[in-house]
Amino acid sequence: MKIRFRLLIAAICLFNVLHAQETAKRLELAMNQLMKDAAFEHAIFGIYVADASTGKTVFEMNSNAGLAPASCQKIITSVAALELLG
Repeated sequence: MKIRFRLLIAAICLFNVLHAQETAKRLELAMNQLMKDAAFEHAIFGIYVADASTGKTVFEMNSNAGLAPASCQKIITSVAALELLG
């Protein structure tokens, strides 16, 4: 019984590691495709994705670059307006 439990825990841990690697690869491919788009020829991207349960970094690209928030600020404003105005 203990061996089965340990194997189950090991399988879960392995699945989480492989899933995180798959997610990182998918994010990397998506970012590379986005950066190749002619519309973003002069754009600079910054992204940081962390696992919410562990806090470990899943993917990052230019995460230390100081970039203006652009549309992110609009999201905060929209959420505040919806909260206040309904």
